[in-house]
Amino acid sequence: MDDIVKRYEGNPIITPAMIPGANAVFNSAVVRFEDRYAAILRVESKQGFQTMRMAWSDDGIHFDVLPGPILRLTG
Repeated sequence: MDDIVKRYEGNPIITPAMIPGANAVFNSAVVRFEDRYAAILRVESKQGFQTMRMAWSDDGIHFDVLPGPILRLTG
């Protein structure tokens, strides 16, 4: 029986280098939405602040991270 979920050999898919000012990226959730993939990411800035970012992909592997956070986390 084939696995339903497979780990991509080219991980990580989204890296801090793809997001200006990012120190770390945590791939929080990816879902299929209509004919694309939507991702919500937790991003830690180099200053230690946490934000949530949105990214889109046509194939589930190559993502375009939208500029700017959709949510700033405080704590």
